Amino acid sequence: MKILTIILSVCIFIMVSSCGICFPTNLEFKNIRYFTSESLKNIDLNSEYRQTKTYEATRDLKMINGPYEPNNISIRFLPNGYIQGFWTSNNKSQQGIIYTKDGKLFIDKIGADQDGCKFIDTYRVKVDENKLTMIHYGGITNQKRVFEYNKAK
Repeated sequence: MKILTIILSVCIFIMVSSCGICFPTNLEFKNIRYFTSESLKNIDLNSEYRQTKTYEATRDLKMINGPYEPNNISIRFLPNGYIQGFWTSNNKSQQGIIYTKDGKLFIDKIGADQDGCKFIDTYRVKVDENKLTMIHYGGITNQKRVFEYNKAK
């Protein structure tokens, strides 16, 4: 009887989780403790960065799919390590943080899936003069999603 109860509980859990019901998650930016002013040394705090390109790439960032039409997203960095991101078409905002961990630059930002579930996504960041590249290393494949932002003029 216990085995039947366990099996039934697992089946109900799978059905509920696959029907778009979100379980609450703690969206606290815990990695903000790794922020230092050094994280912002190559970033212009007085400028916005606008998304100009997005594509799928291999582990060494060679494009394999795309480029896709960029979203109308711009981001602004604040001196305390927080990030404001805006969709220029509808003024919706997303928040995030920038930090350095083990000598590498990262951004954590709030993401959402099509069911409205929110989560924190982590991106590896590379800064080159007026260009910011965010690399999403999630997933089980070797493919990476790359987002390029250029400093707005």
